[in-house]
Amino acid sequence: MKIGNLSIVVLLLCLLVAPALAQRKKGSGYAGCTPQCSTTCVDHKWHHMAANFDNLRLIKLLEAVDLNEDQAAHFIPVFNSFRKVEKQLREERRGLINQLANLSTMQDKADDINASIESLQENSDKLKAARDKFHQSCRKILLPDQLARMLVFQERFEREILESLREFRHLRGQPKLKHP
Repeated sequence: MKIGNLSIVVLLLCLLVAPALAQRKKGSGYAGCTPQCSTTCVDHKWHHMAANFDNLRLIKLLEAVDLNEDQAAHFIPVFNSFRKVEKQLREERRGLINQLANLSTMQDKADDINASIESLQENSDKLKAARDKFHQSCRKILLPDQLARMLVFQERFEREILESLREFRHLRGQPKLKHP
């Protein structure tokens, strides 16, 4: 299920660049942006790129899993609901990590640090529970081979996108991105 580099570049250009240019002309906001947000706002651009990345993920997932119309009608809402919960939990986690980083530089904050660590564990547990619930829902919709393709896709998608972007940057003469 290797995503072709040319396919990625074309999809990225179509999904990230073209709509951004069209939206800039329209000047309307995106979900997650405040009414005061403008097209020059960093958050505005981030929300747009994140939405397009989610669209790319869904398109490639549907392609990989090869759903029929009935399955797609049931799967897409379940997937979107899971992604919404997952995003919220990941945002919460980023906030908790930032809080923990700040606390770790302060002295006499052991109780606060322990509470933050506990909150991080609770967040991880919630994410695992949401993922398990999503997979259980998918078992009711997908055939075993489709479920397997979905799980493989979920594991590999972001890594393959990052690898493709690294190669693309290298081809353009920019330094390679470091592996996280």
